[in-house]
Amino acid sequence: MTIETQHDTVDVRRRIEELFGAERRPRRRMRRLVAGATVVALIGVGSGVAAARAGSDPAKRYRTATANVGDVAARWSGVASIEPVSGAAVAFPTSGTVATVAVAVGGTVAVGDTLATLDSVTLLAAVHESEAALAQAELTLSRALESSSTTTTTTTTKPATTAAQGSAGNTGNGSGTGADDDATRPSTGTAAGTTPAASATSTPSAEDLVADQRAVDLAAAEVAVAMQSLAQANIVAPINGTVVSVGIAVGDTVTAGSSTQVITIEGSGGFEATTVVPLTDIAKVRVGDAAEVTPDGSRRSLHGEVVGVAATPNPSSGSSAGSGFRVTIGFAEPDADILRNGATASLTITTGAATRALSVPTSAVTTRGERHTVTVLRSDGTTDDVTVGVGVVGTSRTQITRGVSAGDRVVLADLDAALPSAATQTNTTSGAGSGRGSNNGGPGGGFSTPPGFGGRGPGR
Repeated sequence: MTIETQHDTVDVRRRIEELFGAERRPRRRMRRLVAGATVVALIGVGSGVAAARAGSDPAKRYRTATANVGDVAARWSGVASIEPVSGAAVAFPTSGTVATVAVAVGGTVAVGDTLATLDSVTLLAAVHESEAALAQAELTLSRALESSSTTTTTTTTKPATTAAQGSAGNTGNGSGTGADDDATRPSTGTAAGTTPAASATSTPSAEDLVADQRAVDLAAAEVAVAMQSLAQANIVAPINGTVVSVGIAVGDTVTAGSSTQVITIEGSGGFEATTVVPLTDIAKVRVGDAAEVTPDGSRRSLHGEVVGVAATPNPSSGSSAGSGFRVTIGFAEPDADILRNGATASLTITTGAATRALSVPTSAVTTRGERHTVTVLRSDGTTDDVTVGVGVVGTSRTQITRGVSAGDRVVLADLDAALPSAATQTNTTSGAGSGRGSNNGGPGGGFSTPPGFGGRGPGR
């Protein structure tokens, strides 16, 4: 009976295979073929990505420029007012001791001729002192900013409890408190009887940071004034004319802007241009700098030069009083046809120039404090951050004094780098600490999420 049942079962299975097996097997084969094709397709895609990465061209990834030799110029541009002038009483804009007097009564002078000079030793010492004060103020601010993100943890040690002593004694030699055993047992974590205190963040207040920043700004302003005083150690003729009086002599101590210690010049009539240069730029402007003046409504430009820089801020600078200094431009050959009393003009002062100098695009130079770097693309596709020395810094080109050579390719942009705006937006919207490494608080890294602003803090 059992045998018959087994035969019946086999017959049933055979019948099922005869009826349905022929249809199911092709389907299984088709599934296997489809799965195999999918695997092949995935492998093909992965191979394509790998090939693309392996064959990426650094020349396409980086936007570069070549360091080359040429002329570099730094310029300041502004608006000037035209004023007629027929005489001038020239005084030193800064205090000091007269070192030389180059003119005498009856002598003729031209625009830009030196009239007298001051002893520069004391003025140079003032520059060094102001620079040292600025460095100290910057250091104080830097330390305050660092401590604002520093968290300190303190620990307090408490006497061991009776239970702990009893337990320690049981592990010892059967007597005493077991202190000897504890002393020789290696520490595996927080010591017994020692509890960490709550974390305390030692941060300067917002008022402290504001005060430190103001100290830096004030020190920077004092450096600018000291450098400007050094640059004003000589006075020049603002007009063409004849010297009619000399009110100073070698060895005299003069005060800034004196109305009596002056050299007076009379001319046959002419014009000068005046402008106001802000405090942030005044240190770049020096007596003798070349200037180009284009009166409004004229297509012609007149060549001139800086003949005077005020030592004190211009009191008539409106809402920004105290932030600008009066600068005077003289013309060796004033043209009365295009210069009109009270007219305005476009002004460009060349504050620095270098001929046949090695230079790179200004956008390629990264400056952090006193350190300047450029990224150089090597022939093998690698990049190096190179510290360089800079000279004249122009709007488009910067003079390089050391660090790179003519023909070197410097990186202007990494086209594969994430856009800063994208990283900032991602961090501000989520703040989740999914970045890796240190200081990668936001997704993708870049900067850490400030404490108390959500997110999970620094990345893992």
